[in-house]
This record gives sequence, C-alpha cells and structure tokens, in this order.
Amino acid sequence: MLGKLLKYEFRATARMLLPAYIVALVFALFFNFTADFSDFRITSSVHILLAFFYGVSVAAIIILTVVLTIRRFYSSLFKDEGYLSHTLPVSVDAHILGKLIPAFCWLIASGFVTAFSVYIIAHDAWFFPVFWQDFLRGIRGLFAYGPHLILPFLSSIVGILSFILAFYSALSIGQLAHRRKFLFSVLAYVVMSIVFSIVFDLILFSPAVWDFGHSVENALSLAFNIVQAGIHYLIIRYILKNRLNLE
Repeated sequence: MLGKLLKYEFRATARMLLPAYIVALVFALFFNFTADFSDFRITSSVHILLAFFYGVSVAAIIILTVVLTIRRFYSSLFKDEGYLSHTLPVSVDAHILGKLIPAFCWLIASGFVTAFSVYIIAHDAWFFPVFWQDFLRGIRGLFAYGPHLILPFLSSIVGILSFILAFYSALSIGQLAHRRKFLFSVLAYVVMSIVFSIVFDLILFSPAVWDFGHSVENALSLAFNIVQAGIHYLIIRYILKNRLNLE
C-alpha cells in the first residue's frame, strides 16, 4: 500500500514542481544565450529582465517545494482529506513515509535543478561538452575523497529528513490545540528549533569534542541529526495514532 501512496503523492506534487523546474531552466538558458549580446541597448534590457525572472523562478522553486511539502502533509492528514486518508487500510508509518519520501526527493531535486541552472548561467552558451567533463571530474573526485565524505554526506541526508520531519511534528503538535492551531504549530516549531539548537551547540562546541577533531564532530553531527529526526518521527506517529483530531 505504501507504493500506491508514493505513486499518488509523486503524481500530485509533480504537476506543480516539474513546470517550475522547466521555467527556471528555460530562463537560465535564455539568460545565458543573451549574455553575448548584452552590450546592445535592447538586448541589455532583455538580459536584465531575464536575470530578474530567473531569480524569481529559482526563489519560487525553493518556496514552492517547502510550502508544498507542508501543505500536502497538513491537508492529507489533518484537514477534510484526512477523513478519507485515515479510512484506508494503511498504517500510520505508511502515511508518514508516503509524505516524507516524496518531500525528501523533491527537496533533493530542487537543489540539483537550482545548482544546474547556476551552472548554466556561469558558463558560455556551448556549455554541454564542458558540463560532462566537469561532471566526470566531480565523480572521480567523489571516489578519491569518498571515505572522508561519508559522514558529512550521511549527516546531510539525515539533516534534510529531520528538516522535513520538524515541520511535520510541529503541524502534528498544533492539532492538539482547540483553537488557533496554525499559530500553535508555529510556536511548537520555534520552541523545538531553539531547544535542539541549544543542545547541539552545547554538545558540538564542548572542549572535549574539539580535542578529537573533525571526524568526531562529523560523527556527533550525524548522531544528533538521527536522534532529532527520530524524536520528530515519534511525535508525529504518536499524535496520528493516539491523539488525532480532525475537527
């Protein structure tokens, strides 16, 4: 059943995000192609206009991805759509993963699209051969420095998951309030962020940790992200299973 939930969620979100990706890449390409003619008065104005629209499109990708991630979870599990979702023969874990996995994939995809659009702008109009050379060079670099990148890579992956789950847990906590649930969710998010940040700083910047170097710092960062993500997940799971309120 999780596979069907994922299929539905990817389809629902792709309708909004894929067009946004295409628009950002198109603006980046046009900006790139008009760069050689930016000395002319007319094309210079067009070039500036394209730069503006490109910036807007990239900002829209980031905002849309985060907002859509929050909205899909909230509307599917806590609003009117939640009445249908919770009648399905699906476990609480499947409901959470059915939203978490697509949100994670779209955040990664948005990062890649944004990075690629910046790459397009930073190179000349005939950048495709250079891109593949840079891509292969980057792959070789990953293999060369792979052992040193494992912990930072895993920490980044878990950090993104924790970032998504933080929104989900705040929204779940907000449903416990009888009034002003959204305000309560925002307050819960702020409080949890502050608490986790203070605890992380106390652990990471303690003299004992600094004596062991970057490897221990990376390991602690990964462990902290795992614990943080686990706490958020348990909060979501408990509320969905025991304290669900769709009123």
